[in-house]
Amino acid sequence: MKLNCPPKIKIFMWCAITGKVPTWENLQKRSINGPGWCVLCKRAGESITHLFIECSFAAEVWKACSLLMGQEMRWEGESVGNAWDLWWRRTPQKKLKSLPLLIIWGIWLARNKAIFQDIPSLPDLTCVMAVGFYNAFPEHVRAKKQRRDHVAEIDRTNPWGFFDGAAQNGRCGGGAILFLSDSHFFNLTFGLGDGTNNYAELMSLKLLLIFAEEKGCKKLSVFGDSLNVINWISRTQECRNVRLEILISSIRLILHSYENFSCRHVYRENNTEADRASKAGLRMALGDWKVVETKNGLSQEYYHRPFIDLI
Repeated sequence: MKLNCPPKIKIFMWCAITGKVPTWENLQKRSINGPGWCVLCKRAGESITHLFIECSFAAEVWKACSLLMGQEMRWEGESVGNAWDLWWRRTPQKKLKSLPLLIIWGIWLARNKAIFQDIPSLPDLTCVMAVGFYNAFPEHVRAKKQRRDHVAEIDRTNPWGFFDGAAQNGRCGGGAILFLSDSHFFNLTFGLGDGTNNYAELMSLKLLLIFAEEKGCKKLSVFGDSLNVINWISRTQECRNVRLEILISSIRLILHSYENFSCRHVYRENNTEADRASKAGLRMALGDWKVVETKNGLSQEYYHRPFIDLI
């Protein structure tokens, strides 16, 4: 079961259970001299069991917590490990199981404040701090697995397309699919030369827009798996690369010729055809542009004009 508190407090609890907290008793075993008595109650020697279970200061903290939370809380045992085991079995509420860790940590902070800063702490204040920390951590809820198989809703009354870019060892390829209808679509593959993945993604989008414009598209919805590109085009994110910003500006100029345009994100598994085309583009020379047109189940392959002048 996951406990609702910071990792360092979990580690400290482990140290308390295994007897590794540097109380005066443990420090004296390492030949480190010190007062030896509990600075919080000044009535007994400071050991782990005394500090966190037997000390009157600890008892007052637990009493204050019972009043503050409106229920009786019993923290007792022959050792911290034994008290923790009893608490775990007696406490059915999942979130409440983490409370002893926070209280023990608060007692340790109060002890150090008294030793190193000569500032005494009140049990009520330690209680309030521990409970406040406890309330600040929401009950752990197992996160639901995010569905990534959702396919974006497509308005098939207007043309739509998908784009993707690929980069490998500094070489780029691009791919896109343009649908005029469910039965009439174009599979586009581009050789993009040298560059980065973001460059390949932007060039693939640009060439898709140019090709769609040549096919007479005035309205177009496109989908891609690059959030960077989508955010740059929609102006929700600033691009700080000068070369890419020039490319983005040229894409925005092309968009002026469209009456209606949208660019939305899809996960890569829903962009497989464009992804496959972009990887094929890695094997093509710079400026090559291959088109496979499919209409009513019949396909025809041809090479489009070189686009060196468009880069």
